[in-house]
Amino acid sequence: DPPDVLGPSLAEQALRLKAVKLEKEVQDLTLRYQRAVADCENIRRRTQRCVEDAKIFGIQSFCKDLVEVADILEKTAECFSEETKPEDHKLTLEKVFQGLSLLEAKLKSEFAKHGLEKMTPIGDKYDPHEHELICHMP
Repeated sequence: DPPDVLGPSLAEQALRLKAVKLEKEVQDLTLRYQRAVADCENIRRRTQRCVEDAKIFGIQSFCKDLVEVADILEKTAECFSEETKPEDHKLTLEKVFQGLSLLEAKLKSEFAKHGLEKMTPIGDKYDPHEHELICHMP
């Protein structure tokens, strides 16, 4: 290298230019990283909101479907009144039986629609994928 009479050497200038370039690249990458983190946070919030909305919608849908079941139960309960005469008991019991039969059919239909099914695990082997163990009995 020639003496530093003329100022900084070409190597020093090249290093300074490289340092400036690297600083700009670091700033750019930092900005991109901050944007990516913000995007991830926005996606997380949006997904959480969608999950909460889906839960609420699912519950509302199930409750709306059970309104008809409640109506059937109410109509069946109306068959009983203090004004019923003893000779009308047979007719009342027939109406109650019809109402309960209709209620059972509607409940089964709504449960099946929402993916609920009756299980009879008594006597079967315990399957942890299908059963939920609550307690042990001798």
